[in-house]
Amino acid sequence: NNEKIHLQHLLTWFCDFMSLCCLVDLSGRVVLILLDYVICVPLCSRLISILEKQKEWAEICTILNNPRSLKHLCRLEIRKHMTIKRLCNTIIMDSFPPPIKNYLLYKEYDLT
Repeated sequence: NNEKIHLQHLLTWFCDFMSLCCLVDLSGRVVLILLDYVICVPLCSRLISILEKQKEWAEICTILNNPRSLKHLCRLEIRKHMTIKRLCNTIIMDSFPPPIKNYLLYKEYDLT
């Protein structure tokens, strides 16, 4: 029950934060980034009305209305079990073959 209350507070905080006038123009991009790093991004009605005006809205809808790829879900689950501490540990990460390391660290998104 406490976890449910905590989750509700986080949802309210996230919606309030993303609704700030200085962040409204960034809201679409922020939600797209979050969708890459978490399984679910909670969207309240206020945030949805803001996002509907953003150029990223169509892409956000596509992601939210379709099942995520197995590759994406596996990466999230592996990262969750590894923890940030291990993901940031170069000794641990260097023990992985480069393609797996790049996959876990989202390197395929790097533009360099």
